[in-house]
Amino acid sequence: PVQSAFSDFHSCPQHRPLVYGLSCMLQTITLCCPSALVWSYSMNDSKSSNPGSPLDLLQVAPSCLPMPGGNSAFNQQVRAKIYEVEQQIKQRGRAVEVRWSFDKCQESTAGFTISKVLHTLEVLDRHCFDRSDSSNSLDSLYHKIFGSSQSKDSQEQIAPNDEAVVTLLCEWAVSCKRCGKHRAMAVAKLLEKRQAEIEAERCGESEVLDEKESISSVSLTGSSLPVFQIILLRFLDTQAPVLTDLNNENEKAEFVNLVLLFCEFI
Repeated sequence: PVQSAFSDFHSCPQHRPLVYGLSCMLQTITLCCPSALVWSYSMNDSKSSNPGSPLDLLQVAPSCLPMPGGNSAFNQQVRAKIYEVEQQIKQRGRAVEVRWSFDKCQESTAGFTISKVLHTLEVLDRHCFDRSDSSNSLDSLYHKIFGSSQSKDSQEQIAPNDEAVVTLLCEWAVSCKRCGKHRAMAVAKLLEKRQAEIEAERCGESEVLDEKESISSVSLTGSSLPVFQIILLRFLDTQAPVLTDLNNENEKAEFVNLVLLFCEFI
């Protein structure tokens, strides 16, 4: 039925340019911007709101849409390239659906850490920092990020997924791909609260320390360094942005964010 409809449009001098034009647009998007066609879900609270790919709305794949010039050798090469990209889009869509982590990987420690990092990034991007209420506060953000963080080995000071999340929080706070000076303060408060909780568990206390205590005062309860100091210094030494070009606005913005972040830590 689709091919017969195309035949009817192709024989019509009024519809033929429109069909060719729209087909060309879809094929160009497929070749030049395949990310726009990858499977995704809504960022609303309900992920069931129209999940899928824009390609799901098409009755026929872009590689099968009509092209001017008939079945020439050049058109066959173009169609083959479009088909190749379509397969990549499908593969990427399946990866997105399972959060880039297959079942066997998800069952491993590394897979769990990857899932935790992806979950944290999604929570940060979805959180509204412009308002604060019972369902949207720093406490609710903390519980979404660290609520299920538990070390499998009680002798470990920091769970592996905690270390990955802390590094991600630092990257999120300084990145020029996100905006807002509030990020530094939010990350400092989250880590302060997390450190207080870890210190309380380490000392065997039955209740969490007062979250209003500073990081330095909390660290005095133990004989070791502040809980996240090694991770933060490693981030500063190996992953933190470096100002190498004063004319590079992105470098300047990220370096300013870095200074602001560590000022909040102090």
